Amino acid sequence: MTPPKPIAVIDTNVIVDLYSWHDFNDHFDSRVSYASSDDVSLDDPVSKMRFSRARRALLLAIHLHNTKAITYSLSESVTLLKRLTQFDAQGKPLDPDERIRREAFTKTFLWFVKRRLLTDWKDGMRVADLSSNEADRALVAFANEHSLPLITNEGFTATGVNPRKLMQRLARESGVRIVQAADFYGTEMDEAEEAKVFFRRFRKVLPVYKKWYVEKHPSGKHAIDQILRHLDRYYYFLLRGDWDESPLKPIKLMTYSGVKPIGR
Repeated sequence: MTPPKPIAVIDTNVIVDLYSWHDFNDHFDSRVSYASSDDVSLDDPVSKMRFSRARRALLLAIHLHNTKAITYSLSESVTLLKRLTQFDAQGKPLDPDERIRREAFTKTFLWFVKRRLLTDWKDGMRVADLSSNEADRALVAFANEHSLPLITNEGFTATGVNPRKLMQRLARESGVRIVQAADFYGTEMDEAEEAKVFFRRFRKVLPVYKKWYVEKHPSGKHAIDQILRHLDRYYYFLLRGDWDESPLKPIKLMTYSGVKPIGR
């Protein structure tokens, strides 16, 4: 029996937008006064891009789950996520609170959101010691060989498309169709309805996961309370615009001093 084939190739940057909130928080942290009730502004192009990338990565995952899709990606994302939970963009070690916060999000996404809410999406990740340009070439080559679209953020900027980016050039030369997340699910998905359905499921399953976690890690009750509350607000921020016309309020980022990273 022939094994099921993937329907798309997913670039590392899309996987990272789903499994980590570091780019989102790094951008919005400096723009929000948490001591005030100022609304989060999404008026500038960079803010719109950061919000859109995080939101659409989540909606893409929901679509892939709903359609029981199989996709192809590289383990470069695992290596990158490990680095992002330890170091900042300049390669300097993160302070303990930020390191724990990033680890907590990634691990909770993996063990709670992916395993319990997005289980029908099968990410056929290939383990390979590839990164950067080598990884780009491998992804484009696989997409070309199997006539698959490649879902990526590379070359898509706040002000338009940069055709000089390597993946954009490689795709053009090989005839691979490059798309962003929203282009892939397109009209097949009612974003507003699926956002509401996902968030209802998230809040329904949340206490079940919390109970399971505390039974396995009794000393971690405080930690799981914090990260789940923060995750709830983050997803609410990303998805609520579909059914709530009130202004987007800032998400107060929580600290995790003295708290062990959340794991399985």
